[in-house]
Amino acid sequence: QGCVSSQSLLESSPSRTAGKRNGSAVEASTWSIVSRVTTLRRSGRSQYRIRQPCTQVTVWQVVLLSAAAAVTSRIGLGTGVMLAALRGAAPLAKQTATLQWFSNGRFRLGVGTGGEYPKEFEASGVPLADRGRRLDDTLEAVRALWSGDPVSLHNSVIDVDGATLDLVPS
Repeated sequence: QGCVSSQSLLESSPSRTAGKRNGSAVEASTWSIVSRVTTLRRSGRSQYRIRQPCTQVTVWQVVLLSAAAAVTSRIGLGTGVMLAALRGAAPLAKQTATLQWFSNGRFRLGVGTGGEYPKEFEASGVPLADRGRRLDDTLEAVRALWSGDPVSLHNSVIDVDGATLDLVPS
């Protein structure tokens, strides 16, 4: 029982394609996730969380956790901690709702303001000083979209009238 977290799978896990670049690095991180989660499942662990700074790996956390969901049925999956202010609110809502459905309700979204690595914000075009407000606005939008009701919302990260998600988390 317990939670295992990974700062960077490419640094901490052996990979099938170590030393290769671009698409191969993506394949390496995906296989690292599948291998690690399969091992955790066999050892009785109950949760797996991933945090990857956006400047390190080209694959998004939700995509990697989908690979983990595909090879497990009981381990809780989550982000620990996603810098949601660096993501688009509507894609974040849709992708996390999809992962929640795909994992049969095992996904938990962990978010934070970040700031320890200013290059992440620079790479995303988000002023570091705006991270708190953007996180609040992103979470407001995600929660509204997850409701399943038509959303009309106008803030710093989203400008929609009557938007809905086809799939909402339960």
